[in-house]
Amino acid sequence: MGFISDIVEGITDFVEDVFNAVVDVFSAVFSAIGSAISGLFGGFSPDVPTPGASQSPDGVVITKAGTNVDIPIVYGFRRVGGRIVFAETNGTDNKYLYVVYAICEGEIEGIKRIYIDDTQLPNPSGGKYATATTHTIGSGRYSGRLQLQIFNGTETQGQSSLANQTASWSSKTRKMPGVAYAVIRYEWKKIESQEDADNNPYRGGIPSVKFDVLGKKVYNVITHAGGEDLANDYADLTKAHSYNPVNCALDYLMNTRWGAGLDKTEINADAFKTAAIKCNQQVTYSSGVTGKAITMNAVLSVTPKILDNVKILLSGCRAFLPYIQGRYKIKIEDGGNATDITSSTLTSAFDVTTDHIIGSVNMQGEQKSNKYNQVIVRYVDPDLNFTEQQQVYTESADVTSDGEDLIGDFQFFTIANKNIAQDIARMIYKKSRNQRYIQFTATPELLEVEPGDIIRITSDVLNLSTQTFRVTNMSFTAGGNISVQAREHDATLYPFVSGDQIEIPAQTYRPDTFILQPVSGINPATPISVAPPNDQEDTVTDPTLDSAGAPTSTTSSSTDNDALPETKDLGNISSVTTFDSQSIAQFNSSNTVLTSTHCLLYNLDVENSAVNLTGSFTAPIGQIITGQGDGITANINFFVKVPQTSYIDKIRFYIFDKNTKVLKETQLANITRFDTQVAVPVFLQRLTKDTYIRPKFYSTALDQEFADGSTGTYSAFSFTNLEGTATTGKTLEAVLNNIIQTSDQFGSAQSTVQSTTATKETLG
Repeated sequence: MGFISDIVEGITDFVEDVFNAVVDVFSAVFSAIGSAISGLFGGFSPDVPTPGASQSPDGVVITKAGTNVDIPIVYGFRRVGGRIVFAETNGTDNKYLYVVYAICEGEIEGIKRIYIDDTQLPNPSGGKYATATTHTIGSGRYSGRLQLQIFNGTETQGQSSLANQTASWSSKTRKMPGVAYAVIRYEWKKIESQEDADNNPYRGGIPSVKFDVLGKKVYNVITHAGGEDLANDYADLTKAHSYNPVNCALDYLMNTRWGAGLDKTEINADAFKTAAIKCNQQVTYSSGVTGKAITMNAVLSVTPKILDNVKILLSGCRAFLPYIQGRYKIKIEDGGNATDITSSTLTSAFDVTTDHIIGSVNMQGEQKSNKYNQVIVRYVDPDLNFTEQQQVYTESADVTSDGEDLIGDFQFFTIANKNIAQDIARMIYKKSRNQRYIQFTATPELLEVEPGDIIRITSDVLNLSTQTFRVTNMSFTAGGNISVQAREHDATLYPFVSGDQIEIPAQTYRPDTFILQPVSGINPATPISVAPPNDQEDTVTDPTLDSAGAPTSTTSSSTDNDALPETKDLGNISSVTTFDSQSIAQFNSSNTVLTSTHCLLYNLDVENSAVNLTGSFTAPIGQIITGQGDGITANINFFVKVPQTSYIDKIRFYIFDKNTKVLKETQLANITRFDTQVAVPVFLQRLTKDTYIRPKFYSTALDQEFADGSTGTYSAFSFTNLEGTATTGKTLEAVLNNIIQTSDQFGSAQSTVQSTTATKETLG
């Protein structure tokens, strides 16, 4: 495994080396205002994004291995797969498998949930995994079979004591600075029986792991005291977890390892602060739900060009990134108000008349190539297992004369809120049908205007009278004038204005690969997309700034989802161990019911045989088992307690003939929660000393069987199991087979389990 250790040591160098060249390209692209404006606002204009971009959410959650696999960057809250960078066995017979999974770039806020082979581990204490702490899984499918450590990717994090249990890892310093990673120790047990196989939680090979990540810590620019300069260089800025897209974009622009590496002197901090406040502003979505205006939940690869990643970050928050007087600004495309994202009140940056226009003017209306009568916006929904979902906007009246479908299909990599996706779909739809384009050359007076600003244009020739346009592109001409491209602006077309909602059926279920059955996800009462977990920033309710440059009114973010709900790990239960605490049953030696409630009554009739069971037995599931016989017919009556688990709704008996080696399945008996009565179906089998009865609980919803896992203070029953080995047990299987194997009355008799109905009144 030595080569893997070299990979681990070289992770940081790999990332830095690959992207130093890209940083140089990025800096060159933005070095001059002319090329910057032309490059940025041809490609970064958020008016209508280009269809066809694709980033599969399934791709980012796949566990990968290899020397050239990139380590992603996570902002906000997203699910990602691990990158296997080390694997080694240890212990007697190699019973322990140690795997190191690189998760993402650090420092992150933490890990909320972990899935092993699509099975969720129990939620950690405190809502996220404590860093560098050894966590032992004590419940669920992997109970007692798994330990793990999480490291959040600080530059000074220590070495894993868990990974140090292997010879290779401990032989060198392997702290993986700046990379969030997990160390997991899997314990394998030798499979010597069918029961061992049934209880083995691993399906073979290195398990795949998915992590629900509270993403990278970033600087909250809303806390900026004011002025164009940030208070500190990037390394010295105080950082915390954030869902604010402006904070995340600023982090990527300034990061020196895998980002653009911009210096603080290249950032207009005031502009970033204003935009960040807008994103955190509380709004009412068209669905009627309230939440923050724009949030970010992104997984970025470090393999694309930095410029492409910047476009991804800006498109999700509808932002421009103009380069003005040596500094980058960020502007949110909205109704046009300087500070309020919900306001339609705007200030024109410049009133353009024919005195400012040089030469010809080109204006055109909507064209079929970019005009839609249906818009689809794809996003990632954290409430639906982080799968790709769709929001569709259309209006029945807007169809072409020939009924042709004009469909715009857009994917936003950073949106994880269906309400935001819905409003963006409406915005794109409306803008594609209600905006005109204009292009003209203007005098240098328009240098006062910045891309993203709103201007008003008056022209008798074009029949425009102070018509508002948003500037989307500006560039210098050879003669020193300004070439301007703009799009007609109407504040009512932007989000937070009501619109119709059309939903596509969503993937509600994801397969559990261990039991190959659908397992329903459990979502919180408040959707994660609206109230993401561990959101530390306040929601802005009044964007007006006070004398210190802070919003005058804020409200604390919701803590509803700080503790995420646990999914029921249905696959982890291979046996039933908990039963209704009210289950009581008792027979006397005359086969008379003394007391019973919350139980199932079974009556086993054995023909031509006498079974004389006097007194009463304390049974693991059947509280009392009694029997009597007259040499012709014997009755064995027993109660079965009702399992607490609601999705277990039947009990099934298998009959195994040791001579023919045939295992025959009987009919299923319904488990009715004891409201009125319980009925057991009839099945007929030959019951001899060579017969073995194996009872199983069964779930119709899962199509899965569960063994009886009863334990108790009573004595165990001795019996010979299917393998022919003498053993003892406290389960119903042990009790029934003990009776068969120890009674002299069982020969080659025919037996029947008959339907017995017991009402609540009859059983007391």
